[in-house]
Amino acid sequence: MPAGSELLALLFYVTGGTIEGATRLQKIVFLVQKELGLGSFGFIASKYGPWSKELEDLVQELIRRGELRVEEYEPEEFQEHSVKVYKASKSLVEQGKDVFRGLLQRNPALALMLYTRVRAYATLPITYILAYLYKEYPEYTMQSIIRERVKEWQKHYGLYSGR
Repeated sequence: MPAGSELLALLFYVTGGTIEGATRLQKIVFLVQKELGLGSFGFIASKYGPWSKELEDLVQELIRRGELRVEEYEPEEFQEHSVKVYKASKSLVEQGKDVFRGLLQRNPALALMLYTRVRAYATLPITYILAYLYKEYPEYTMQSIIRERVKEWQKHYGLYSGR
């Protein structure tokens, strides 16, 4: 099963080489790990939900090696700082394609679930992803500074459980 840079390569292949936002990248990896059993990053409860220093360090290493580049643009209404857009190099995407093909041969059902979910996570509003994640994995939200805002998003999306 892919781990570390192979997992990131796989995710960038599935998303067409781009993932918008550091938060989104962290949450996609967390959800793929929790829901599909792929990856072995250590996540902790942070001020915006689950976060992995290991993952952040790997992203920084890929940037240093030129496998990822980062562009920034102005924030949406609810965000306090600019949004980072991660763009994978052609070689990282090709590596991801190879990893995906291997997964497809070993476990077609898992490959299809991965493809479908990651494509959705890459395009759904980040507010929905956070609302879902906070509902399903409350143990990773104990340190959150956005819990009240997330409750509003959960109500908006019909995900609020009243807890």
